[in-house]
Amino acid sequence: MCAFEFGERVHQYIKDHGYIHALNLCNSLVAMYSKCGQMDKAYKVFQEIPNKDVVSWTAMISGFANNGHGREAINVFREMVRMGVSPDEQTFTALLSGCSHSGLLDEGRLIFNCMQREFCVVPNIHHHGCVVDLMGRVGLVEDAYELIMSMKCKPDATIWRTLLGACKVHGDYILLLNIYSSGGNWEKVIETRKLMKEKGIQTTPRASTIELKGEIHEFKVDDTSHSRINEVYEILDEIEKQLKIGGYQAEITDNRLSYHSEKLAMAFGVLATPPGTKLRVAKDL
Repeated sequence: MCAFEFGERVHQYIKDHGYIHALNLCNSLVAMYSKCGQMDKAYKVFQEIPNKDVVSWTAMISGFANNGHGREAINVFREMVRMGVSPDEQTFTALLSGCSHSGLLDEGRLIFNCMQREFCVVPNIHHHGCVVDLMGRVGLVEDAYELIMSMKCKPDATIWRTLLGACKVHGDYILLLNIYSSGGNWEKVIETRKLMKEKGIQTTPRASTIELKGEIHEFKVDDTSHSRINEVYEILDEIEKQLKIGGYQAEITDNRLSYHSEKLAMAFGVLATPPGTKLRVAKDL
């Protein structure tokens, strides 16, 4: 849940009670710090693990991958192999995901091609999905399609959505919203949303969370449920006024886009913490 402050207190408790060498706890700490974006702390815990198992290595690789450090994830993988630890399916999922997030096409292809030949790990649908995403991000749509057609397992909806996103095919309302938004065509965004509403099509609302004094506060788009929501909207309006004074002109006129969950969580953080406080917002993507 990205509860960094609470996680640090748990870490201190583990130290104080002599559990710091428990492998399962160390692995969990690596995952926790990584999810909170604290890669220095995650790597420090990882380095201090005396007998790292495949879960330890995979947690560190996944941490780097999810935080956009694809090359660091590959370096950890190479060290893992050098130390004689055999990677498993989850290791390669994390590794290929890191290549996708960082646009490492050649490295991703090499890893995908060697995972079965050198490590006897048969690529599953998640591995294929990562490579399809990687190819789509760099514009190799035809290659991605050929990979899908060559799969021994049946493609699922996620893989097809990934390919559709790369192709920018206007056949999915959610994709249409993303395409119009990325192109700055806000009239079309509003038009598509109205069409979705008329057809009764609903999207699953995503939430953003922020931690304050060990408590997790959750916000959704145009939220009205938080106990201090009126103050949150007031501080958000003030932030936008200050931005305009500074020369920023918002391009978005649709109210639902103006008050997305990340803005509400950030505004609450500004409202509820002293000036200069570092704010961490997580979104359940």
